[in-house]
Amino acid sequence: MTTPPYDIAGYLTEIDTGKIDIDYMNSHFEIYMNIINNPEKTDKEKEKALKDLHTTFAMLSAEDQKYANIFLREIQSGKVTVEKGKTFRDYITQYKTAAKDDQIQIMATTFGLDETKLRSMMKLQITEHNIDEFNRFTALMNTRDKAKSKAYFDKKENADIPMKDVNMKLDELLRNFILQGGFEI
Repeated sequence: MTTPPYDIAGYLTEIDTGKIDIDYMNSHFEIYMNIINNPEKTDKEKEKALKDLHTTFAMLSAEDQKYANIFLREIQSGKVTVEKGKTFRDYITQYKTAAKDDQIQIMATTFGLDETKLRSMMKLQITEHNIDEFNRFTALMNTRDKAKSKAYFDKKENADIPMKDVNMKLDELLRNFILQGGFEI
């Protein structure tokens, strides 16, 4: 005797785990803020709330964790006041964006590059294969201040670098800067 097949109504449910993780992190941030702003709470309770918040950082990239920690240090030192309605993730994004803006501004100033052109390139989906499409990279390189560029590399390497080598070093540094989405120089 064979058993009849079961009639199972199957369906899939998609759960956005990213949103769940962010909501979880934000709830711990709100708990932390409520505890540190309550004068009746002990240092031990405040420390536990901070530790609990830190456990939610595992879902963040290493770069995002860096800015989350910077933001928390600024809260602790009183440099920043948390705005009602702003999430922890909003602050991380704000700090990260400000840091990227600073990196671009420093790169442009250090080498005398056209900051508008550099920012424009940073917003594009640049790859090694399309970096000089429409001569955009060449046009950006042509805006450099040769004296500033030479001064930077001479100081960095503590030597008198020939101009042709300065140009090659700047070309490589700038390409990497754009392809990696910026970094501190």
